[in-house]
Amino acid sequence: ALAPRIGAPPGARCIESDRTRKAMFGVAASTRLGQDAYRAEVSREVYDRLEARASALAEAGASVVVNAVYDRADRRQRLGAAAAAAGVPFDGFWLAADPDALRRRVRERVGGPSDATLEVLEAQLSGDIDEMTWQTMPADGPLETTLEAILAATRPE
Repeated sequence: ALAPRIGAPPGARCIESDRTRKAMFGVAASTRLGQDAYRAEVSREVYDRLEARASALAEAGASVVVNAVYDRADRRQRLGAAAAAAGVPFDGFWLAADPDALRRRVRERVGGPSDATLEVLEAQLSGDIDEMTWQTMPADGPLETTLEAILAATRPE
């Protein structure tokens, strides 16, 4: 929803961790992957690919939205550093929502590339998020409210 509203028409390119992971395994975005696809070394490769693809697109002049759970400071820093190396502005946003709202969203989700279950969500909620230096945006309410807040906080290109 954000990508078409950023950058020159038709908008930013959107790179998603879920779709990247599915592509690595050669399956359709809607195919559920097993636990082996979520091993630490696979996740490292997913984030490496997100960074590389975002860098290549930014260096080619495209605006980019990277959609992933950036709960580790080293991954957030690497993405910001990749933007700096490409000579492009970077805005990092952490979308925060009430845990009950997140649970409801996972329960009600139909289709899509995410394999996240309530169990996965609970693990994420109980995990430690390294020091957050990105701007935290409330994402409990309507999508349009979140989009407007992000757009208001985004540096002009």
